[in-house]
Parts: sequence; structure tokens; C-alpha cells
Amino acid sequence: MTIEMSPAGMSQTAMSRAASELDHCVLIGPPSTRRTQRAPEFLIVEAETAAEQAAYRALRRDVFVTEQGLFDGHDRDDVDDDPRTVVLLARGNDGTVLGYCRSGTRSTLLWALARASMGDDPEALTAAAAEAGYDLGPVRPAMDALSAAK
Repeated sequence: MTIEMSPAGMSQTAMSRAASELDHCVLIGPPSTRRTQRAPEFLIVEAETAAEQAAYRALRRDVFVTEQGLFDGHDRDDVDDDPRTVVLLARGNDGTVLGYCRSGTRSTLLWALARASMGDDPEALTAAAAEAGYDLGPVRPAMDALSAAK
């Protein structure tokens, strides 16, 4: 294998890398003119403590019972008592719960569709979901199509 060297003693690979870094700097500007990255306005965390669970339930009650009137008194359901349920919170920098997402069937269906679209085997995905107690039947035709198109 022959490595060509520039007159300054740099290999072609090193020269190419340096040129690429220079191009990148030209595109985004020198370090002194780049915008500094802002801190995120919220963080996504798992609701693990009793206080986080209470904040999630209060937000849910405020929205679905009080504001929208969808339920009378409370909005608890079977998913609340399912040990597989994971609640994710969008928490502001001051700790305020801004939003939430509960895992479950919809999350599993979306996960399976996303994985199938990346070429994962629909049969293996279906087996994994079934082992966790979820049925991918409603989206299986779409999974097959997505996987075949990959």
C-alpha cells in the first residue's frame, strides 16, 4: 500500500480531513460567531417517585376530568394498575410537569411499525410483543409492507 505525502508531510487522508474540517468551519462560522446551545426548556424523565406519579395523575385529572369533562370524578383505568405501565413526564426546568405519556398498547404498536420500517423481521417483532403481553395483529399487515419495502 502506498500513502502519498504532501510537501508539508501530511498524508492525503489527513489533508482531506483537515479540508473537511475547514469546510465545516466555513459553513457554520468560526467558534466566536456560533450561537451557544440553549438549555432545553424541558426534560423527559420517567415518573419514578410518588411525587412524580402524583403530579402526573393531577395533570391527567385536571385535563380529562376538570377541563374536558370526559370522566366523572376520576379517570383511572386498568392501565394505571398494570405493572408494565411506564409513565414519562415532560418536566420544566422548575420541576413543573408539563405533559406525560403512558406506555402500553399504542406505544408498542408504534415501536413495532418503526422497527419494521427499518427492516426488522415482523415475525420477530410480533413474538417479542406477544412475550410482553401485546398483540400486534392490528398493525401486522402494515409491518409486513414496511419491512418488505426496506
